Amino acid sequence: MAEEYQNRDFIIVGYFLSRFGDEFDEKSGKMKSMPPTELNTKKWDEAYDFFFLKLGNGRDLATFRNSLRNTRDEFDYFLDEVTTRVGHKKKNLPPLRESVLNEMNGKTRAEIWSYVSRFGKALQEVDIISDIEAIDSADTDTIVGSTEGQTRFRILRTRERDPKLRREAIAIHGLNCKACNFNFGDVYGEWGEGFIEIHHSTP
Repeated sequence: MAEEYQNRDFIIVGYFLSRFGDEFDEKSGKMKSMPPTELNTKKWDEAYDFFFLKLGNGRDLATFRNSLRNTRDEFDYFLDEVTTRVGHKKKNLPPLRESVLNEMNGKTRAEIWSYVSRFGKALQEVDIISDIEAIDSADTDTIVGSTEGQTRFRILRTRERDPKLRREAIAIHGLNCKACNFNFGDVYGEWGEGFIEIHHSTP
């Protein structure tokens, strides 16, 4: 992981997922590698997603999941509580992880959860991430959904505009549509002055 991604809070979350990532599975009657019960999910990817919005630090979701999984696995080998995963067999942890290990080993589950929960998002927002991923892979720029009562919500992909490039484009091409000569200022007066947008995608 890049240096800027290895902040202490991210590593503490990885420790939490490792130390409390063994849960008793009533169906099988055995201990099983599952996310801590505080996260209300049995899927590891959803557990990682819980921390994405506040600890993502510019990474895409897939990279973030992989980074947090690796951080969890680094602690597995050094924690007696972990019985279902082998983890990364190392003689020593890197200094920052070693510091987190020594500090967190002396804290209770409730204390650690109280700390890491501040880096999570509301659980009802979990589905938003999958919608964002869907937008990235979809041909359309808009995903529309409905909830009970016909309330509609939209998640949109927007494209950032570079003011410098916009000024240069106007200097070269002007404000009129090249296909139909449409001008927002002419049509809408003062309100439309200086406004430019794609009016026709092709002439």
